[in-house]
Amino acid sequence: MKTIKIVSFEYTRKGNSDFVSNIAGKIQAIGANPAVFPNPHPSIAELTAANHLLMEKIVHANDGSLVAKNERDLHREIVTNLVFRLSSYVKLTSSKAGDYQQQAAIIELSKFQLRKPSTRRDIQQVTQLKASPTGNPGEVKLSFRRVTGSRCYIIEKTYDDPGDVNAVWENERAICQSKLLVKNLKPMSKVWLRVIAIGSHGPSIPSQPVLSVVH
Repeated sequence: MKTIKIVSFEYTRKGNSDFVSNIAGKIQAIGANPAVFPNPHPSIAELTAANHLLMEKIVHANDGSLVAKNERDLHREIVTNLVFRLSSYVKLTSSKAGDYQQQAAIIELSKFQLRKPSTRRDIQQVTQLKASPTGNPGEVKLSFRRVTGSRCYIIEKTYDDPGDVNAVWENERAICQSKLLVKNLKPMSKVWLRVIAIGSHGPSIPSQPVLSVVH
């Protein structure tokens, strides 16, 4: 199930006048729906009084007085903390609803901003592996298709049958390019190679292994 999240501090980036209007909108929305938001914490009365006082302090600070500006900023911090507590109340209230859509509807009704679900995408599997001996003892040339979004690639090898669940895969090395000369392999053996792409959100699943005979 998706987790519901509120952008609790989206209003903190606003200028003072927009800040007051934003808070007033939340107060009005929650106060107008007592069946959905019974007994909000802090109360609508406390929030309304604090927001009105902030509005007065914003007006007084317009005269340029440093003292008035400090009082305005301190009271804005008080209101910010009150609204953060209110966001916790709204989230708790929404959590009692049945599913994600119902929870989201309650949060949107309160005029709080719903955090969008993550658009994270897993990195794709590496494909088009090709491996062939170079003619030099213990060397195999490996190439593959680059994966969009990859930062590097982990090359792994095994001398075991890759279909065996007990096959042991060893890290050969990490590279940034899509070609590699694998050296120091066991002469006159069969080796399987595979590649794992590493992206910003972690590794891909391993590629299908490719077989090469080592001279």
